[in-house]
Amino acid sequence: MAQKTTSSTDSETKARRVTIDLTPAAVEELDRIKQVTGLTTADIFRYAFTLLRIYVDERQLNREFRVIDPENERTQIRLELPIQIGKK
Repeated sequence: MAQKTTSSTDSETKARRVTIDLTPAAVEELDRIKQVTGLTTADIFRYAFTLLRIYVDERQLNREFRVIDPENERTQIRLELPIQIGKK
């Protein structure tokens, strides 16, 4: 019987458990977000990862990441993170 080998592609698609340490201030902020949104801790971090992925992708294309006030589109906040991002 042939034995199945695991390719690097198979191992890259598996789920991964991550453990992080949060400061007391970060725990308070996490609890506040959970209370306001009703999201789980895992969902909050999934959404945060999604936003970071979008930010990185857009910065690689030399685009800005902004929050726009829907009541006054002239009011905008440009988000910049202190990370180095190479161009695509």
